[in-house]
Amino acid sequence: IFEKKKEEILDHVIKVAGKSEHTLNLEARMKEKKDNPANFGYYCDRHCICEIPGQLTCPGIKPLPEKMRGKYINAKE
Repeated sequence: IFEKKKEEILDHVIKVAGKSEHTLNLEARMKEKKDNPANFGYYCDRHCICEIPGQLTCPGIKPLPEKMRGKYINAKE
C-alpha cells in the first residue's frame, strides 16, 4: 500500500468494493436517456422511426415509391 500511487489504490478499491465499469457505463447511459417520445434508437422506447404511426416503413421491409428514390429521380432519359 505504501509503495502505490493514490490512483492505483483508488482503482483497486473501486475494483474490489465498487461496481464494474460495464455497470457504471450502463447506468450512465440510462441517466442520459431522454424521455422524449421523438427519440429513437438503442436505449430508447422505439428502435426505428418506422414504428411511429404515420411514418414510412423501412425500405428493407417495403420498397419506397419510385418518386422518392434517387435512382429514378436522377436517371437521365
